[in-house]
Amino acid sequence: MAGESSDVLFDHAVHVGAAIEGADADEVIVELLALSQRRRASIEEALARIRYLHPGEDVSRAEGLLRAALRRGDASDYWRIDLTDT
Repeated sequence: MAGESSDVLFDHAVHVGAAIEGADADEVIVELLALSQRRRASIEEALARIRYLHPGEDVSRAEGLLRAALRRGDASDYWRIDLTDT
């Protein structure tokens, strides 16, 4: 399951990095966090896949967005929030 969400994260980060140079980084980071489905491993896997692409500005932006999503998730304990009603 983490593999599927990392595919979506990878595609989204690369698309935004390539197509939208002036994208609102905060909005993209929130989208990446939502797409991760609270799985840090999904973002880590997408980040690992980015390293296989040819270097360029779009790849650098995509990597920066994924790293920022990891930092934001870590800072807010996003990965550990329990939304179940027990």
